[in-house]
Amino acid sequence: MKTSLTLCWWGNTGSYAGAGVQYVIPALLVYRARKDSLQLLGLGVHNKHASPFWHNGWIVFVLIWTVICIVLVTIHHIYTGRKLIHRRNGRFSRQNKRQNLTPSIDRRRN
Repeated sequence: MKTSLTLCWWGNTGSYAGAGVQYVIPALLVYRARKDSLQLLGLGVHNKHASPFWHNGWIVFVLIWTVICIVLVTIHHIYTGRKLIHRRNGRFSRQNKRQNLTPSIDRRRN
């Protein structure tokens, strides 16, 4: 029981921290780098190797995508958390149903 709670705790914290590492930190680094390079180089510099994702709308898109992912992960954790609680209480387990039926069959034979 302690192991399943620990795994649940690790899954919850890891998924939210993972969203920050995968999406939020890179988006903020790109935003800050673009702001600093604009101040250092100015507006007239043209980069022939510029990314096709140069627009700040992509940064906003990534942050919106992060919020959507966090909402979906939260819903998933709530759903699987309910299943975990039901499993601990003995519900929704075929093995428990078989164990409950076995003694009644044995009693009829004796």
